[in-house]
Amino acid sequence: MDYLVIFSARINLKNIAEGDSMVDFSAQYRLIGARIAYFRKLKRYTQEELAFRASISTSYLSRIERGIYSKGVPISTLMQISKALDIDIKLLFEEKI
Repeated sequence: MDYLVIFSARINLKNIAEGDSMVDFSAQYRLIGARIAYFRKLKRYTQEELAFRASISTSYLSRIERGIYSKGVPISTLMQISKALDIDIKLLFEEKI
């Protein structure tokens, strides 16, 4: 996971330096969201229950799970969600579960 974070940061900095202000990570956001939904369903939590446990709103969790947000999700929010799911945060980023 550390490599992914560093790699993503380098891509962002490189593209900004080259004049490209946005990098499209929408596919990765959808994968992370799908993994959150997968683990939520394994725990048999509703979106409302997981949102409560992670101290975020249900609508925000719904957008995260569907991968539809424009600015990305703060790592602190992903940490809250992974803690509420009782999983290691790296599972949200791994290729295979």
